[in-house]
Amino acid sequence: MLFSSASEQESLFTVYEDVCYLKSLYENSESFNLFTKNAGVGAKEIRELNAALESVATFHPLTMKFLEVLAENKRLGFIKDICTRY
Repeated sequence: MLFSSASEQESLFTVYEDVCYLKSLYENSESFNLFTKNAGVGAKEIRELNAALESVATFHPLTMKFLEVLAENKRLGFIKDICTRY
């Protein structure tokens, strides 16, 4: 889904850079890793996460929306695998 949407928006490389950053963050930040595994993450927490991410780097809006959808569907724990496959 992310790859297809990024392709349609001609943003494959930009989103690729985003997912590389997220994968690195997952692998190197214990707090981010634990956050992704928390089944209780809601809309408020994901908005706070997105704001924190955007404060340190520029992310494509598609990436931000994708994180929101993952969190809403309780799939944030799959972020490493998603990033690897992208």
